[in-house]
Parts: sequence; structure tokens; C-alpha cells
Amino acid sequence: MVGRVLVTGHEDHCMFGEPRQYVWQDGGRMMTGTLADYADSYTSRSYDGSLDDLGSELRTWDAWLSPYAVTVARLGTDVDLDTDRCWISMAISVPGETVLFALDGDS
Repeated sequence: MVGRVLVTGHEDHCMFGEPRQYVWQDGGRMMTGTLADYADSYTSRSYDGSLDDLGSELRTWDAWLSPYAVTVARLGTDVDLDTDRCWISMAISVPGETVLFALDGDS
């Protein structure tokens, strides 16, 4: 796990074991960052109801013509008994990388 991104298929000492840097469209703007940054954009767009404005593919600087398709999966729902809030466990992934996060199901 590096910067909230689970990187698979690489050894710890491998120079390719770091999360990739991506470019994607978000509301007509070009954004850059890791898959964790994309997950943050997904979260924001989920809460304001504008997921259609978030690009569904990521590109890297060295493989611009080969986009990475984003897979979004709902993993389950949990209720925090202390606060009585509902949380939706989610995963966003591309080949070789995954980010786990939670959405506030009450929002």
C-alpha cells in the first residue's frame, strides 16, 4: 500500500512499485494524480450528483493512446452503531492498482 493505493504485481524494491500518475477529465478540466486522487474526485462527484462529469478512463504520460478503464465496485454497507450512520464500502481499480474508500450512505 503506497499513498492509499494498493499496487499489485511488483516487489517492494521494484522501481515500478509506486502508484502510476494519471490524467483524467473532471467537469471539462484535465486533472492529474494517482488513483487515490481519482477516488477523491469520484467521492466529491458522488455527493453532488455529478458523476457523469467524471471521466471513466485514465491515461498515463507514457501510454497516452492506451487508456486504463476504471472499474468501480460496491463492496458492502456498514452501519456505525455509535453514530447510526451508514457507510458504503467501495473499490476503484485499474489493472495493477486498487483504492478502497467509503461513501457516506446518509449523504
